[in-house]
Amino acid sequence: MPTEATVESNSNKLPTLTAGRVTPLITNKFFFSCANYFHLSALKNAARLSDMPFSNFQLKFKWKFLRVDWEQRTCAEILVSCMKDTKTFSEFSTNVIALNSLLLKTEAYLNDTRIWHTLEAGMIESLQFIYNKDKAANAIDADELDTWIDTVNSIDEDRAHSLATAHRIAAEEALKLAKRKAADDSERAAKKPFAESSRKVNTAPSSAAAGPSTLGTPFVGKKCPKLNDDECKLLIIENDGCTVCCRVFIGHDHTTCTNGFPSGENYVPVTADTVATAAAACSANKGKAKPIAVVMNPVEDSNNSDDTDPDLSR
Repeated sequence: MPTEATVESNSNKLPTLTAGRVTPLITNKFFFSCANYFHLSALKNAARLSDMPFSNFQLKFKWKFLRVDWEQRTCAEILVSCMKDTKTFSEFSTNVIALNSLLLKTEAYLNDTRIWHTLEAGMIESLQFIYNKDKAANAIDADELDTWIDTVNSIDEDRAHSLATAHRIAAEEALKLAKRKAADDSERAAKKPFAESSRKVNTAPSSAAAGPSTLGTPFVGKKCPKLNDDECKLLIIENDGCTVCCRVFIGHDHTTCTNGFPSGENYVPVTADTVATAAAACSANKGKAKPIAVVMNPVEDSNNSDDTDPDLSR
């Protein structure tokens, strides 16, 4: 049910009747506000305006405040009116009739037949298709404009319901298709063999192989200075070193170091000379191999008899 209209009145402005359902109380309030405005505004010829019929007042009011061609412009707006996709036929027809009411008692006013033709021509395509089909089947029986509008409103409601149902079904099917595609993609990904790199598992060395780790253990004492870029290059890249214990040719890195950080006292930075000294020591240690003694039992010659003595003179 539409809301009730209201009257907005101000002593300095013309009273305004808002959109809504007009009741006798609202009508009386609007007329009273108009009369009060005329009285307080001290208009010239107030006595003549008070005795003037309201119809004459309407004509003079329009002549004073509206454009000269307002009738033709309003009629043209009605004739080119078209129903919007977002509006119902009821809203479309109500708007056209409301515009035509502005032309009441003017030469541009459209009769019911012309309004009928305007509403027919302004239907949206989907409604026009159903309407023409029913009209051809003589399913539309209306002799008056109001009856015809009610019939078309019913057709439009059925059309809107069918359209909403079709949209809902399409949305559900699209959702099912998306879920099915996601399931198929997941299944294909599960069946696809992993790349060689993905088969390698990054595991930390066991405690038995690497020994006790010093990572996370608080350092006690004076810390050694931070390694500079040259030291890191010499230690890590070129000489198989460890950035934790600061030793070269040590055979492990910072992830498996068990020596811990060196003390800062008497710390000597790693240089090319210290690396050369360590390399020489490492080479010397590799060159020293422990002798291996081979002990073999004597083997008797089967061809020599027990009574044959060796010639010791030779």
